[in-house]
Amino acid sequence: MWLFKRAMKCLPAATGPFMPGCMDVMLGYDQESPMLRLFYPTNAKKDEKENTKKYVPWLPDDSYLVGISRVLMLHLYIVRLLLWWRGRTYVPVLYGEKIRTNEKLKCIVMSHGLGGSRFLYSNICYELASNGFLVLCLEHKEMSACNTYFYANQEDARNDKRTIIDFRHIALGENHYTERNEQIKFRSKECNKVVQFLEDLNGGNVPYNVVADVPTEHDILFDLNDLVANLDLENLTMMGHSFGGATALNSIANNKKI
Repeated sequence: MWLFKRAMKCLPAATGPFMPGCMDVMLGYDQESPMLRLFYPTNAKKDEKENTKKYVPWLPDDSYLVGISRVLMLHLYIVRLLLWWRGRTYVPVLYGEKIRTNEKLKCIVMSHGLGGSRFLYSNICYELASNGFLVLCLEHKEMSACNTYFYANQEDARNDKRTIIDFRHIALGENHYTERNEQIKFRSKECNKVVQFLEDLNGGNVPYNVVADVPTEHDILFDLNDLVANLDLENLTMMGHSFGGATALNSIANNKKI
């Protein structure tokens, strides 16, 4: 039992030359403002024993567990039992670590699939980050994420009072395409806002990160100001999985900057 409790289960370590870090970013206090998880390279040593203290749980909290059960249409206790049996899994990235800006960072915007989230694709995102990319993984807010949220104002953020956006199943039928198409348009609009965020940031217009209002146990060294004039936007790339793939194609078709 002692060994079981002491064991720390993690996703596979990144294979690139850089130790990856991550940081959550919210660009406003409303549903229309994008929520992202940034994965990026750091200057931290990959074999540093203290690194594990900055690892983040793959599943942020129970609200996402509820969301996953809704997506899978399984009773919550079944999903909870499965995850309990597997044990808590951590993502081998340094949350809030200072970003490496020794050279300009190439940027990739990631769109998740139906029932996805900003952490579901952690492995591929931090693998890219370990090879020097800045990956911006969206958590879409048009009810296609397993769970997401926003803060209505600064006071709500300081008290971690979330306005939850639940996943919504859309039944197959005559209205299915229309409703999915509206979701794609919403998602692409979020992607366009992220592209604009990158351009503004690179040009010195640094937005306020709402996540800074939220209490945290981590020491945050990450600063958006470090990215000013340090982004390579000449080959801005977009990727996505499943419904996120459709989002990526729609975004690319309608935004020449990608």
